[in-house]
Amino acid sequence: CPLGPQRPRWRKQEALPKPYVIVQQIDHGALALDPHSAAAHQWYALFLNMRGRLAESQRHLSRAAEIDPLSVVIATMRGFQRDLARDFEGAERDYRQAVEL
Repeated sequence: CPLGPQRPRWRKQEALPKPYVIVQQIDHGALALDPHSAAAHQWYALFLNMRGRLAESQRHLSRAAEIDPLSVVIATMRGFQRDLARDFEGAERDYRQAVEL
């Protein structure tokens, strides 16, 4: 890491740094404007993932996959999400699906 040990760290219960607050507002706003947008669910899932909210992130990725079942990016993200949740069999299924698309 270029910042070394001075890299800022925070705990889940602490307030988000300002850039993350802005991202959360944008992503959540996009979902409010178009709840049927696969991209909005995909990007909000990524934000939730970065916050350690894996179950909620997985729900948004599943919704994104329902909306756009042919998205390679969403299938890959679902596999990565399942890896983080230690669901390795599910991750393998999602990765295989992404390759098949």
